[in-house]
Amino acid sequence: MLTATIVVAITGCRAEPAATDDDSTDGPVVTYPAVPFGRLDAELTARLANDGLDGAVLVVTQDGAPLHRAELGSLTTDSVVPVGEVGRWVTTVVTLRLVDDGLLVLDEPVRRWLPWLDGPAGAATLRHLLSHTSGLPASLTCARPSAPGEATGADGPPDPEGTSPSPGCDAAVAGATLVGPPGEVFQVSPAGFHVVARVIEAVTGQRFAQVAAERVLHPAGMAATRFLPGDPEPFEGSDLETSAADLTRFLDVVLAGGVAPGGRIVSAPALAEAERDQTTRLDTHTEPWVAWTGVPTFGLGVWRDRLRGDGTAAVVSAPGRLGAYPWIDRPRNAHGVLLVVDGTDPAHSVGASAALVAMVGPAIDTEGRPLRRPGTPVPAQD
Repeated sequence: MLTATIVVAITGCRAEPAATDDDSTDGPVVTYPAVPFGRLDAELTARLANDGLDGAVLVVTQDGAPLHRAELGSLTTDSVVPVGEVGRWVTTVVTLRLVDDGLLVLDEPVRRWLPWLDGPAGAATLRHLLSHTSGLPASLTCARPSAPGEATGADGPPDPEGTSPSPGCDAAVAGATLVGPPGEVFQVSPAGFHVVARVIEAVTGQRFAQVAAERVLHPAGMAATRFLPGDPEPFEGSDLETSAADLTRFLDVVLAGGVAPGGRIVSAPALAEAERDQTTRLDTHTEPWVAWTGVPTFGLGVWRDRLRGDGTAAVVSAPGRLGAYPWIDRPRNAHGVLLVVDGTDPAHSVGASAALVAMVGPAIDTEGRPLRRPGTPVPAQD
């Protein structure tokens, strides 16, 4: 008798659902199960009931065409909701676009663009900040200004030269004690993405939200997506509001190597660099996000969920603490968006979404164009 089990590995790359033949005389034989999308919808429906959530959306695309869509409860694919740390993936693509344009360099200390950041944090590079290896502590967060019109407030002009630190996050970063030298320690630092946004404002003379809209969001057709205004955008890269439909458009662009229907947004080599492992030599096991996602390696703004045999990323994602979970599955030429708004406990909301997303690969193989047939052995990695 075949029984299906879901496994989210904490110490390695995420495993896909597997079925075990308990009647084998030679011991358990791990085989690949058939998982219809209806089962995922049932699991998601049960999660709504058990966790008291208002709604959920699951959208799966393969070969550029819709494969599956579920809209449950009050949410639809066009519902605009907060997605938390998903915004860091978008922030990374904005940054890479400016690298392509010659305005930024990944491996220059950020004090080059922010002269006021003359302490230890100024030695960090954009690569360090985007990969959470800057040494900035996880406990450092961005405080919102007390009134509009401050140096980085919505009503105040941006500082084109980056020379005037604002109250709140800028000052906190400038005075921060690093947990280790840049490039030598991994710790998910929300404030690191604030510094990235300040660099972008310095080189463009525009608000970060405006740069993101003009260079990535609008060209990608993401009309409903925005970084929240009125703050030192993007406030840790996690003040993004979007819809499943818009995230699907974003994933279309990334999977297509940076090309949108209206033309190229970012180069394919830049996106490949974002998916390269930036943390190979570093200890990640104590990081809470590693426990929540089940993934121990990080690129630039994205987690590397599963690997190919040569170490390149097969699946990348950017889950948010509210349970939003967009991902790209390159071997299957597919991507998906799971959207929920679960503000209870990040360990639960992220873990529950990760477990369901782990079932999507087998569901694609069951009802879409298969990477492998159900009943075949499951490799350790793609």
